[in-house]
Amino acid sequence: MMVLSRMKAALTCIFLITGMFAPVLAQQFEGGLLGGLVASQVGGDRYSGYNKAGLTGGAYISLHLKEKFRLQMEMAYIQKGSRHNDDPDNPDDIDYLFRTDYIEVPLLLRYKATNHIDAEAGFALAALVSHYEEGNGINLKGLLPAMRSTNLSFVAGISYSFQDRYRFVFRTDNSLLPIRKEEFAGNVKRILPQWGQFHDILVFALFYRL
Repeated sequence: MMVLSRMKAALTCIFLITGMFAPVLAQQFEGGLLGGLVASQVGGDRYSGYNKAGLTGGAYISLHLKEKFRLQMEMAYIQKGSRHNDDPDNPDDIDYLFRTDYIEVPLLLRYKATNHIDAEAGFALAALVSHYEEGNGINLKGLLPAMRSTNLSFVAGISYSFQDRYRFVFRTDNSLLPIRKEEFAGNVKRILPQWGQFHDILVFALFYRL
């Protein structure tokens, strides 16, 4: 219920902003809805592969800047995490599930490469709503380092427009900051000089322009 209420508040903010600007700057602004599927993994948890499926949904507004460029802001609920099925030939292996829910706000620069194809890149700020972690069906709450309440990601992707109002978007979304407050065995290092775990996700989404 908490996730739904926060998502409702986020969508309300997007529509209020769109409603305020649309009558005055209708030619410069556009807004709409988005929804799709997510495949995710966690860098630094010793399990490789985008094996955790999830969902995303929200809204966006974009501003026409100059010629082929647009600035786009989104606000969406997105599921991230990691999943690993145990290897029966390895007695030390376990079933593992790590599920997180975020409200994420990407700010992207879009470039219109052709009439139908856009490239996009930018950053996303995410606020943790909830998380759950288990090993062999046992809740691991309190046994592993605590989660950070916010995170910053680098986002890049490509989109294909069709039927005037629709865009299919494929993008990658990778954490720049560790998702936990402390380090532990298996952690990796990225751009910043900090070791930790990092979300890596692939997003397949459909955008609808209102």
